[in-house]
Amino acid sequence: MALLRWTVGAVVLSLFLPGGLLPGGLLPEGTLREAGNPGVVRAQNETGKPPPASVRSGEQLAPFVATPMLVVEKMLEMAEVTARDAVYDLGSGDGRILLRAAEKYGAKAVGVEMDAHLVQESRRKARELNLEDLVTIVQGDLLQTNLKPATVVTIYLLPEATEKLRPLLERDLSPGARVVAHHARVPGWRAAREEAVRIGDNTHFVYLYRIPDAFQRN
Repeated sequence: MALLRWTVGAVVLSLFLPGGLLPGGLLPEGTLREAGNPGVVRAQNETGKPPPASVRSGEQLAPFVATPMLVVEKMLEMAEVTARDAVYDLGSGDGRILLRAAEKYGAKAVGVEMDAHLVQESRRKARELNLEDLVTIVQGDLLQTNLKPATVVTIYLLPEATEKLRPLLERDLSPGARVVAHHARVPGWRAAREEAVRIGDNTHFVYLYRIPDAFQRN
């Protein structure tokens, strides 16, 4: 889960997750619809401003905008990732958050990505780094993903997509889980920590949420 400049190249992520084992025996609940059904995407490209877009099923929502590595490091540091964690990146793009979580911290990491090319690229990188035992990339719909095994969720989504995802996070995540959002806050949630990462002329914002404190009010 920053103020960016984005390059052209919108990618519609046609979702959905065939059943299969995730690292450490994690298994998604149920069988999701086949790839080709429309769904929500996330933005990722090395520098770029998030595009204005509404979130409606079947729409082309955003270009591929990769999270800068300095922001990746900050997100994982804020989440206090360890080898005991299961890190889920929703809209995992080229897999950089997952690969770093596994390589640096030894965490199990699961990416959900709609774009078939990015899925294959991520899997190739995991093989090259000998991280296949820790990293799994699935082609699927993030809004139909079983998040119950996750202890850390990272997101870099348009605000409208984040709002659609929020009920799933509140339903599935267990107490103690952490959500780290790049660029857009989770609507209605209270951040436990906020950080700004300056890269050149751009400032990237990262928000940490702890479950259930983020959405429960005393």
